[in-house]
Amino acid sequence: FGIQSTNDVPNTSIEDIAAYYIKKIVEIQPTGPYLIGGYSFGACIAVEIALQLPSIAQLLLLDGSHSYVATHTKQYRTKFNEPKHAEAAVLYAFLQQFIPNLDQKKILSDLANLPSYDARLLFAAEILNKIINIGIDNIILIAKRFHNKLLLAEKYIPSNKIQCQTILFRVTTSSEYSETIGNDYGLSTICQGPLQVLVIPGDHRTFLQGENVKLLADQIITVTCNNS
Repeated sequence: FGIQSTNDVPNTSIEDIAAYYIKKIVEIQPTGPYLIGGYSFGACIAVEIALQLPSIAQLLLLDGSHSYVATHTKQYRTKFNEPKHAEAAVLYAFLQQFIPNLDQKKILSDLANLPSYDARLLFAAEILNKIINIGIDNIILIAKRFHNKLLLAEKYIPSNKIQCQTILFRVTTSSEYSETIGNDYGLSTICQGPLQVLVIPGDHRTFLQGENVKLLADQIITVTCNNS
């Protein structure tokens, strides 16, 4: 089953989001064992689900961890000493989810030069609406939720250790912040159970495309079958 972020999902904390999803999971499958997976920000949620939900057999993290997003956002704050540049970087990251070949330098400059955060939101929404055409207001709402998720992830500190087997599928092309977060994305500090790191070709987006995602799928099948 896939878990989707909807209007009903709380926006108060990672713990609250995980608790909400656990309720939905248990409605469909009342008892374990459970296999939980998450990508990027979703990996942060998956970690907290593994801490709250008993009978987790495996935790599969796709290029993410409890600290992956937080490491990036904190580095952004250090890199950009003015809020307008940090806001521009967040909105650029939001756009890049849907439009992979953006002119980074131009978009960041255009966003930062606008007079307010609301103006930057509108500018980003107008760009994206040309691609997905779901309406400016809807895109602004989604962008605000994206920004809020980054803030929640930045504050998140796991309250316990992960007991189940944890497998991180990380990419070969790392970001400029990889030295800060480490090869295992900080997971060795919170994993009491076995931790395995598998490397998949590509970057944070391209490892989910083409031949790379086929390799990822094969690896997931292998590790889950070995555990069954």
